[in-house]
Amino acid sequence: MHRTTAAIWFNKPCTEKEIRPNYIHIKINGNNKQCQNTMRTAIRTRVNQEIKFLYFKKQQLNTQLYKLHLKCANYWKNTWGYIQDSIERKLQEETEELYKKLNNKIDNLTKGKETRTKHNHNHQQHKFYKRTANLTNIIFTKEELETLDLGLQHSTKNP
Repeated sequence: MHRTTAAIWFNKPCTEKEIRPNYIHIKINGNNKQCQNTMRTAIRTRVNQEIKFLYFKKQQLNTQLYKLHLKCANYWKNTWGYIQDSIERKLQEETEELYKKLNNKIDNLTKGKETRTKHNHNHQQHKFYKRTANLTNIIFTKEELETLDLGLQHSTKNP
């Protein structure tokens, strides 16, 4: 049950920080804004489904654990408290290690996301050939040339 709780804890920051955990394998062709939005939505939906599943699993495990505690308490009566304390201490140590690993995973995924966004950001700033050729004697400023390079469909008026 502690592993399930840790998995829920791991998935929540992934949702908040929009990080894709390694267990999610979704491929969408294309690199435009619509494809990226679709990818983000698909990842968010998949992580949310995983969280819902983990909550259901946690509820089932919690019920089984409760029944086992009752059986053990009836079987060992007076010594069950000591046994339970020993089990809890060992589980606490294992859980702390698990959370450390998950924190490292989140850090690595966050670093990976930063490098991917830097790469995508550089890709979006790709310069194309100029669309305009100045065949007149008029000298345009750099801003005017950039506006002309945007093409005929570009509107400079604000609605």
